[in-house]
Amino acid sequence: MGKFDRYEARQVKQEKVHKIHPVWRGIGCLMIIIIPVMAYAAADVFLQAAPGLGLFPRSSDIYRNIDLGFYVAPISLGMVVFTILFAMVGFLLFSVLYSIVYRMAGPPRYGPTDAPPPKRTKSRR
Repeated sequence: MGKFDRYEARQVKQEKVHKIHPVWRGIGCLMIIIIPVMAYAAADVFLQAAPGLGLFPRSSDIYRNIDLGFYVAPISLGMVVFTILFAMVGFLLFSVLYSIVYRMAGPPRYGPTDAPPPKRTKSRR
């Protein structure tokens, strides 16, 4: 082998260190579909129950269909606002629930190559 020849080692395909289990990818896809559908249903139920609870009067603008001038959308402003609000709350709840479960059932915080956490002694002032 000469000085300027290229030495190419075997190309070893490296595996990803952190793989996502295929089940979790499927659950994420279902959540992207299911949570907005559930949020739309919750907004519908909420807007039907709101006049009885005294939250919004029935004659409010929140119940009118959206008029774009050339097209009248068959959905009200209240449905859009509360669907987005309930979807955000739904995704927030699933994120918090997942973080709690991951903390309890996930991998340990420190691996075999990590140094143990420092022991702190309280000093007198």
